[in-house]
Amino acid sequence: MFRMLGMYSVVFFLLVLQIRGDVRQEALQNKNMFGGDMAGGINVPRISNSTDGPVMAFVPNTDYKLWTGGVLYYEYDATATRNDQVLSAAIQEIHDKTCLRVYPRNGQASITSYVRITTTEPGCWSYVGMKTTGSQQLNLSVSGCWYVGTVIHELLHAFGFNHEHQRYDRNTYVTIQEANVEAGACWSYVGMKTTGSQQLNLSVSGCWYVGTVIHELLHAFGFNHEHQRYDRNTYVTIQEANVEAASLHNFALVPLAESTNVDNPYDLDSIMHYGAYAFGKVDATTNLRLQTIFVKSDPARIMKEPYDLTSLSAGNVREIQAVYKAECPAVGGNTPAPAAKKLARLLPDIVQLLRRLLSIME
Repeated sequence: MFRMLGMYSVVFFLLVLQIRGDVRQEALQNKNMFGGDMAGGINVPRISNSTDGPVMAFVPNTDYKLWTGGVLYYEYDATATRNDQVLSAAIQEIHDKTCLRVYPRNGQASITSYVRITTTEPGCWSYVGMKTTGSQQLNLSVSGCWYVGTVIHELLHAFGFNHEHQRYDRNTYVTIQEANVEAGACWSYVGMKTTGSQQLNLSVSGCWYVGTVIHELLHAFGFNHEHQRYDRNTYVTIQEANVEAASLHNFALVPLAESTNVDNPYDLDSIMHYGAYAFGKVDATTNLRLQTIFVKSDPARIMKEPYDLTSLSAGNVREIQAVYKAECPAVGGNTPAPAAKKLARLLPDIVQLLRRLLSIME
């Protein structure tokens, strides 16, 4: 009997996830942002509105690049609601498995390129890559974004990574049910801004999950969505009839010429890949969200959302190490050794201790 109740509980949980109003999903589906959570940056097209809906244009962007040395600095905005536990878990996952490093800025004026974490705007979003002209925003709203998987997702955007489901070969592996997609708030710029700070938005509503934070941090590191890879259609089918018309642009493919091509296989487990019901229309009769992404090799598979995850996939790790190999020469594209990981964990404490010793000596 208890086993049957457990089974029904799982079914009920899966149904609840499809019901309109899941704040975690909606927080990653922001209108007029590329892929729903990328505000700009490396290989992110400009989106403008027309009478026919959103229009995208890929234009050169020299303000963003990969983070120097693979190190991303951050600080909370003065108005932000802090969630150090989730943020620390997301950062630890990145430190444990990749050469990337995320450290607090601690108000150091000499660090001019850094991520400013906000929570007051709707949604979870980031810029992609490092802004070279100042700070950049990464927003994680208090409700919906603060999950480990979401935070990792946005951090990887900040590091410069795009969505897996927007790869050029996506449609080979999954199907996007476009008729089920609805219009869509966690977002980031992609890559490092070269002229100052950049915003990474994790709104109070829907963003503070470890997976969402990782997702947005990876955007900030310069990574795009996996489901927008140029080869996406080889692996998934986008059921366009299930996608709300105003959100179809979120499944646009990133051309090969605009991609960071490291010959990594399409990654269905990527924290940068959206889930099965992303941007799905809501059925008026059942009030359930329609499925939009179908895996070609396993049509029954229900893809997870970034906020359902708490760790990087093996494919995420390989791509990060490959893309940042030149910026992290010490690890040579390999996963850090245990001793190196322990040293990285202790480094902030060592720096603080040295500062205290210097202040005493003065």
